[in-house]
Amino acid sequence: MRPRLARYGNDQALETAAPDPERRKTALAILTAAARLPLPQRQAILWRDVQGLSYEEVAARQRVAVGTVRSRIATARQRIAEEVGEA
Repeated sequence: MRPRLARYGNDQALETAAPDPERRKTALAILTAAARLPLPQRQAILWRDVQGLSYEEVAARQRVAVGTVRSRIATARQRIAEEVGEA
């Protein structure tokens, strides 16, 4: 199961999503890796996985096809997993 990112914008997010030190470290690594993504991928994955928007809602915001959003999210997840060491 892929860890879900918390829906907060500060340290409370890490504490809520990851109460123990190892999970906190992993959550921080995920957020750091996400910050390195190209903007369209970063927007897509954060809107989908953090804010809970549907693929259709993300597509509408980005003004692209749903298939493009799915591709961006899949690529973003793969890049994050590789950087965090879970690939």
